[in-house]
Amino acid sequence: MSHAEYARFFRADDLAPLECLDARYRSRVFVPHFHEEYVVNTLVAGAQGYRYRGRTHEATRGTLILIEPGEVHTGHARTPEGWAYRGFYPSVTLIRQLAAAISGVDGVTPVFSATTVHDPELATRLDGLHQLLSWSTDVLSRESAIVAVFGDVIRRHMAVRERPAPGCHRPR
Repeated sequence: MSHAEYARFFRADDLAPLECLDARYRSRVFVPHFHEEYVVNTLVAGAQGYRYRGRTHEATRGTLILIEPGEVHTGHARTPEGWAYRGFYPSVTLIRQLAAAISGVDGVTPVFSATTVHDPELATRLDGLHQLLSWSTDVLSRESAIVAVFGDVIRRHMAVRERPAPGCHRPR
């Protein structure tokens, strides 16, 4: 694995806001932070450690890192070689739309069943989706791939709950 650090960001807003990141880090340490979107990352090399919900987690190649919007987490290398990943930051709107279509129920909030999941087949598909979105201009192919891959993320690694009533907020 190369030791050069880089981060390449692009947007793939075909269906709804979707940010994408291709990154490799060796010495970078992410202090506690959060994203307004869901986090769906697939490790393609090395090992990443992170703190999330009071626990330390580790991800290696073939592992997905799954974090809900607004959840504070960190990030750091677990080995001297660092880690590389393909990151997706799908909007709440996108994930809710897909979850409603899959479940047949409007007004649900998808939640991850775990934060690290070893799922090499889906990790490979996420990597392929990332590459497709970075170079393809074929709208139908892009939209179809987003629905298929994120549909499987939802089916395999998320549950749905009814949205809380207005005014009911979970403390952060």
